[in-house]
Amino acid sequence: MALLPSLRWDNARWWLPLASETAETLAAVMLADPASAESAAGSTVEPGGGAATGWLVDAMGRDPALLSFIALRWGAAKSSRAGKRVGLRRLARWARPRLVGWFVDGDALLGAPPIDSSQQAAWETLAGQPEALAGQRFAAVATAWLESGGSPVPAGWRATWPRPDWRAGTSPAATPWRLATLALPRLARQIRDHGRLQQHFQRRLDQEKQAALKQFAYGLSHEINNPLANIVTRTQLLQRDEADLARKQSFDRVVQQAMRAHEMIADVMFFAHPPTPQREASDWAECIERAVASFAQRLADASIDWQLTNDSQVPIEVWGDPAMLHDAIAALIRNALEAVGEEGAIHLRLGKRGNKRPKAYVEIADSGPGLSAAAQRHAFDPYYSGREAGRGLGLGLCRVARVAELHGGTAKLTSGPGGCVARLTVRQAGRPSA
Repeated sequence: MALLPSLRWDNARWWLPLASETAETLAAVMLADPASAESAAGSTVEPGGGAATGWLVDAMGRDPALLSFIALRWGAAKSSRAGKRVGLRRLARWARPRLVGWFVDGDALLGAPPIDSSQQAAWETLAGQPEALAGQRFAAVATAWLESGGSPVPAGWRATWPRPDWRAGTSPAATPWRLATLALPRLARQIRDHGRLQQHFQRRLDQEKQAALKQFAYGLSHEINNPLANIVTRTQLLQRDEADLARKQSFDRVVQQAMRAHEMIADVMFFAHPPTPQREASDWAECIERAVASFAQRLADASIDWQLTNDSQVPIEVWGDPAMLHDAIAALIRNALEAVGEEGAIHLRLGKRGNKRPKAYVEIADSGPGLSAAAQRHAFDPYYSGREAGRGLGLGLCRVARVAELHGGTAKLTSGPGGCVARLTVRQAGRPSA
């Protein structure tokens, strides 16, 4: 049916027409935008930019019905948006990952009125009027489109509409206006099903990769740790009897590198088969302060300016394994310190968020080099071997990801304006009741 999904207010519904040119644009946006498929399949995807956003901006600028539909959906998403100004590009970025879900909704077209010749003529007349959808004209134009195919628009609903901050594009009257024949709901269902299949495949792939890693880690631990232990023991024996200072320092570096290799294997083992957390109540701020204190000398030697900010006005208690939490925070600080090098800056910020399921968080921002989009996605993946210029991600971050998972949280690394921002969240909760 050549209609957009219904708009609702209280128990009433309104339908806007779907023009042929608009339907083709929406189909192109949905097919070109993997975020739409992932969002419809249940994944939380942040909308981004790109060509698809531009296509949607152009379509809204040409089609008052589409513009009204998306703007009113945006306003209905949160009551706090009532009367707020919003531009076309912001609307397009918000709408892109939701398009598939809107058309998949089986109730969206249920009970839609039939389209007769008089109804179509009314829409053609509205489409042929070169209305400027800016300023105060938006409410009047949107009301005209809604009421042309439905009941009167209540004043209470109009009070929730956003205030437009845009200029319309070329008038749709430049091309003949006609209703769409493209079956967008069917296309949307296929895109949704494809997204679900992709997610299912990725989950299975991750499970198989983790099982293979676990088996590999066990073998690797035995085959490599024994030679490493032998290297460390014999090097320390040689170092003990060595009188030359330069040679003693060389022996010391051999031991350090061997122990580093051992730690890398331990990180892989931890990711593949972590121990059961030994949980107890811990003060979140104290956990972070202890981790920072362990790097105090290195921070001073490298002339790195650092700052710790507590955004919470009350103590934050977490129920977790103190040793695991310390290792995870320390790994993120180490990553930031190694990226900065010397004479840089590191800013730590801690706090809590959420009410029903509160979580404690720590953010670590550094002035080191940034990361590519691929490195940001795979920063905590032990299989990822990419290395950005000036920043080695290291296997220690996969341990951070596992600690976050064991504590009901997440780990994320993103590029900031000048460097990177690492964020670790863990569930904030009291001692479980007996």
